[in-house]
Amino acid sequence: ADIDYIPADRFVRLTYTLKDDHKFVFGSGAVTITNNSDIYTASGGVAESRKFKLSGGSESISYVEAGMLVPGTLNTFVFDDRNADGTHQGEGAFGIEGVDVQLVEQNGTTPVEYPDWHPNAGSPVTITTTNSSGLASIDYIPADRFVRLVYTLKDDHRFTTSSGAVENDKNSDVYNNNGETRKFKINKGSETINYVEAGMWAPGTINTFVWEDLNADGTHQGEGNNGVAGVAVTLYEQDGNTVVLDDNSNPVTAVTDANGNATLPYVPADRLLRVGYAPNPGAV
Repeated sequence: ADIDYIPADRFVRLTYTLKDDHKFVFGSGAVTITNNSDIYTASGGVAESRKFKLSGGSESISYVEAGMLVPGTLNTFVFDDRNADGTHQGEGAFGIEGVDVQLVEQNGTTPVEYPDWHPNAGSPVTITTTNSSGLASIDYIPADRFVRLVYTLKDDHRFTTSSGAVENDKNSDVYNNNGETRKFKINKGSETINYVEAGMWAPGTINTFVWEDLNADGTHQGEGNNGVAGVAVTLYEQDGNTVVLDDNSNPVTAVTDANGNATLPYVPADRLLRVGYAPNPGAV
């Protein structure tokens, strides 16, 4: 920007009005040094430069400048924490698809809105959803304050243990059952944050074996036992009566094969359950 008049007989300063969601950067060094921010105080969205004055007649000054942190973006990863330690190992980690991710203020509930100068002014920052690889992006992160992410837990999933600081990579940053992360903020202009992530336990499976207990001691000796075929195996809620439904609303059931083996392909990760067996005709 150009100022068309600078008095020659006294020191003056420039003031800068901060754009919404930006942050002033305080400089170092003398005001006459180029390529550095000359802001030394800021309050209420207005900043002042260090004082300066002309050093010659009709001088054109080009060294008074201001630095700001510009809003950034964020990439996040929602992973299936298969060893339940709150971390993942990077490449090869299993992502979870279909998790909604929202940017909120530090209070954990108020959605962050686009500022007046943004094309989507007044609207909440777009809620994004993880893709088949468990990845999602937030297109706007304000630069002037702490914010949080909130992840919406999928049915039958469970948030994993949170471990380490939010700036640590490859760890889950969700710290409560509401899906909130620890607070974070950008540290440089137009930064892309890649370290805020969430771990979940995705539904698992059960492999079960039904055998003929020839000696009636409640145990078997592994290989060579007589499996019982045709036994109906059903997954129930903890009450033992309500049948668990999978993510397509089908009852979770199986029937033992000729070797007495059966697999329940969908086991929710967020609650206690029971397995029910219906003996085949003729079983004692």
